[in-house]
Amino acid sequence: MKKEAALEDMVDLGLFTRILCHEMNNLLASQQGFLKLLGRGAPNPETLARWNIEVLQANQELQNLVRSIQSYVHTEFPKQDLSPPLREDYLLKLVDEVIQRKALIPKVALLRVLIITEIQLNTIRAEISEWALTYTKGPVNHCLLEHGNRPQTFLSLGITLNPNTNVSSELDSAANRILPPRNSAHRDWHWALVIGLLRQSQGDIRLYEVTDRMCSSRLKLEILLPLQEGHE
Repeated sequence: MKKEAALEDMVDLGLFTRILCHEMNNLLASQQGFLKLLGRGAPNPETLARWNIEVLQANQELQNLVRSIQSYVHTEFPKQDLSPPLREDYLLKLVDEVIQRKALIPKVALLRVLIITEIQLNTIRAEISEWALTYTKGPVNHCLLEHGNRPQTFLSLGITLNPNTNVSSELDSAANRILPPRNSAHRDWHWALVIGLLRQSQGDIRLYEVTDRMCSSRLKLEILLPLQEGHE
């Protein structure tokens, strides 16, 4: 990382590295499993050929992950106001309450998720509301990650904002990949960090339309966090 990097950039790089290691371990475990099968041999040439393809694909994904982090480190992002939002004290208290309710996510990870989410929404002037804490029984609809389909109770952090097609498309893109391709926009990297931290914690995120008291259409963004056993 460049010497003049801000503190939040260093925090992001550390969190990205943790995500990278987590995903690399998953791919390596898969790759090693297929290599063991290859070593044992198989009477079916088609099966051996398929295993070979799986190993090559896992190896390529590992290379892509490393290149993505290298891209983030060396990319010159345009100067913009990426400082924490004015509500940082409020977010710190919110994070403390979430952790007290035994949500399964590290405190530093959740704080960064909330700060970055607010920065992303403030950048497009989304006129966000206060975060609301509720409990939601899974499986739930409108989820962007795979974990929301499991039957369990989630602690939900919900916020409403003005309708915006950019948010929907950006989140959809971020959910369909581990990290952005090289030379992606700063917003893409920020959403990737949010998605990656939630994916690591077996959490989820969803975005859907709601109607407020004035019968106006709004978007609701919810961060869903699993709870420790016995705290549902």
